[in-house]
Amino acid sequence: MADDAPICRDYHLGRCLRGSQCNLSHPANLDPNIPKEIDYQVCNEVGQGCMRCLQAGYPRDKKTRDHNDPKDPCSECRHFGGPGCKCILARNTSQNDALHPIMLYGAIREYAYGLPPFKHREEPKADGKIPSSMPANEIKSDWTGAFKDKLLATPDVLPPQVRRRPRAYLIPPRESTTKREMRDWHARHPPSDNTASSAMFFAFSPASMQHTMASLAQSSAIRPQGPIISTTGINNVSLFLLRLAISLFFHPP
Repeated sequence: MADDAPICRDYHLGRCLRGSQCNLSHPANLDPNIPKEIDYQVCNEVGQGCMRCLQAGYPRDKKTRDHNDPKDPCSECRHFGGPGCKCILARNTSQNDALHPIMLYGAIREYAYGLPPFKHREEPKADGKIPSSMPANEIKSDWTGAFKDKLLATPDVLPPQVRRRPRAYLIPPRESTTKREMRDWHARHPPSDNTASSAMFFAFSPASMQHTMASLAQSSAIRPQGPIISTTGINNVSLFLLRLAISLFFHPP
């Protein structure tokens, strides 16, 4: 398969049953059976920090503060979040959940589906700016926390083996709140019989069949040397399929 083939969404979850017949990419670093180099597992407990710290691999102390108040930020955000930083506890997300999509998409394959290297807290951002403290007017007056110098001396909380081969230390992330809400909504609002009947009628109507046949003829690699099928023929076939669909719908086998 081509190196630029899309990754197989089943492979990294251990669900691909196509084996060598799969035309999608199976990167070695996403092998669900990749062995661990050290005895370690990324934390999968929710509500342990803000998203910024979960993703970067910084120490987390937001859970000991007001979870929803940006003016009571964690120590990392206080000293390096800069103006406008909104430090909120990630109640429904674990560090495992935060790192999994970075492994798949965040590095744009630059790190072969590993995690980006640990970023020093005062390393310039993509726009060249140096991370700075949050302004005093964005922090509550009685804020207390770790000193800046202590944080600068704190190393990466993720071992290098985890950044190099994260799949060995991550599990599939839990379902996002948005996806879960959509699934629950569809469960509470199943398609009605009328909706199903309307969709079936449209799918097998003579007009839609004629449009489909014409589209197929136009997109064919072999150009027709004349009319492939007459309008009357299309209508006859369409009506037959429509009768068959209605019969199966109201009188299932």
